[in-house]
Amino acid sequence: MAIKIERLVEKGGNYYWQPSKSLRDMGWLAEKLGRSLAGAIERANKLNQDVEIWKKGGAQPVNVERKPERATMAYAIRRYRAEDLASKAKSTRATYGSYLGMIEQWADEGRTPIRLIDRGRCVVLKDALLKPPELGAFEVNGRKLRAAGIDDDRTALWLAHHAGVDAAIALLTAPPLAWAKDVAPEILKKAALEALHGERIYRVRVLAGREARPKLHRANGLLSVLKSLMTFAKDKDMIDANPMAEVTIPEAPPRQQTIPAIAREAIGAIAAEKGWHGIKLAIDLGFGIMQREGDLLRLTTKAYRQLEEHEIPAEARANLMAADGTVMGIDILQKKTKKWIAVPVVGELRTDIEAAIAAARAAQVATLHPPILRDEETGEAWPQWKLQRRFRACVAAASERAAEAGDIELANALADIVFQDLRRTGMVHLFELGVPDHFIAAMSGHTIERTKKILEVYGPRNTRMAVSGVAMAVSQLKVRAKAQAKRDGEQEQQA
Repeated sequence: MAIKIERLVEKGGNYYWQPSKSLRDMGWLAEKLGRSLAGAIERANKLNQDVEIWKKGGAQPVNVERKPERATMAYAIRRYRAEDLASKAKSTRATYGSYLGMIEQWADEGRTPIRLIDRGRCVVLKDALLKPPELGAFEVNGRKLRAAGIDDDRTALWLAHHAGVDAAIALLTAPPLAWAKDVAPEILKKAALEALHGERIYRVRVLAGREARPKLHRANGLLSVLKSLMTFAKDKDMIDANPMAEVTIPEAPPRQQTIPAIAREAIGAIAAEKGWHGIKLAIDLGFGIMQREGDLLRLTTKAYRQLEEHEIPAEARANLMAADGTVMGIDILQKKTKKWIAVPVVGELRTDIEAAIAAARAAQVATLHPPILRDEETGEAWPQWKLQRRFRACVAAASERAAEAGDIELANALADIVFQDLRRTGMVHLFELGVPDHFIAAMSGHTIERTKKILEVYGPRNTRMAVSGVAMAVSQLKVRAKAQAKRDGEQEQQA
């Protein structure tokens, strides 16, 4: 009876292990096994075992390429990280990495074959992301408040959760004088509220404002990354078509708020009280020059310089020049765009920067060019985590102080603030002042298209903007009317 062993062949009395063409293409070589049948069988079985181990992703001979993995979502994500994300900025890699982790969990821990991810699955994912959370304590309290004729806004939900629904209803339905003299002080003295301070009170207020809302920003980010991943997979011939190509990705609705000046002042006041002068300056810089948090932290005294004559348009000099006749600015290498830009600084921001530089020199900081945003405790640049933590501490303290003073509106305005909002607020501030999009883009480092999108999403549509628009239109009409009158006069003279 003939013995048949896979890939074992006999030619002219000799035995050979003969791999298939696909294996040869991957580097597996034929091997002469001699004339002994028993020895040939033993060696052929060993080589076949090596092939099976290799197919499962295990070890391979030196000349053999690694076995391509089955095109699972995990495989696609690993390649996407290595071949596409590797060249992007660190912050972008971190953001995308977070969403890729969610996508991998969704795809059965990455085990789902990528070709099975079709448009239908993507739509189901989108719908799940946009579905409001299940009813929880905040929603139950909200229903009770609405039944009492009270809008279940962030303030009401927060009070109901921590002071009780009955106390919140009593507070919110009390006459104004009772609110100021009797009801508010009693509720704000409750032990449950006194125990909430620092970051805890900050997080509670944020939660109260977002509990019953779909996470539009998360849905937008995750679906955008999924679309990018699938585009990459299509380019690498893992799939024939991008299943996300025709899936509409939700955009966050336009916001009607920025960080008001009173909120920035309240946070800055807390920072000053704590002796965290670097935090106060970071707030002013974030708003004033509209750069990314990481770029601000990398600024050194060397970056602060007098702008050259050729860098300043003649019509701009008068508005930028200080009493000493100089125009000062900050050189910034934007880490994400890899572009250098010099942003002029004026007024109080210039004074504060120069005071920080003088303080660093007075402290005899060892570094040749010390950081502008200097941690007073170490004399070195703020680590990003520490800046964020202390900023949140200032926000929380300012919010709590406003609540204790009965200014719940300011307390709520402070509750949702994060440091990154300062950059966006500065952009919207210039937008409100009528600064053209391309000038704002030149300062912030965004592309013009991205700047327009930010202003579309975050730019307020308020009375001030409407008034400015009408005033601009009236101004243009006056210019046209004056020009037309001049032409009419010239025609009369000619007649």
